[in-house]
Amino acid sequence: MVLDAETKKPLEFVDVYNDQNYTSTNSDGHFAFTTHRDMIKFNRLGYEPKSFSISALKNDTIYLKQSAENLDEVHLLDQDIYKKMIDHLDDNYSIRPYKERFFLRAMVAKDGNITKLVDVNGKLERQRLLGDLKNNARPKKIIP
Repeated sequence: MVLDAETKKPLEFVDVYNDQNYTSTNSDGHFAFTTHRDMIKFNRLGYEPKSFSISALKNDTIYLKQSAENLDEVHLLDQDIYKKMIDHLDDNYSIRPYKERFFLRAMVAKDGNITKLVDVNGKLERQRLLGDLKNNARPKKIIP
């Protein structure tokens, strides 16, 4: 289980990986990971990345500390893409919590032969992506 070190709340979408395998945490902070390597890494945007030797782990809970990133400046290179994103906010970004079904097929191949095939499906419950939930409003359109 992966938790926020300060709030002790589960962290969703934490990358769990090594050079052999990859997965991410669910909404409860849980993950399933299979590897023959002894090293495992955890990473999520806004948190300090961590690496562990699997044999050295004492318990099954990993705590990630928040880290703030300060940017001096941001360069927007392709304004056409930005404008398209702004024009499609209503279509692509929900302001209310919503549910969606998903299907994922993961395949591991070695030397051209499939060694592992895993199908995963389920239902995701997501929070709003953008907007002001209190006023039920989307962000104002910005034209560059």
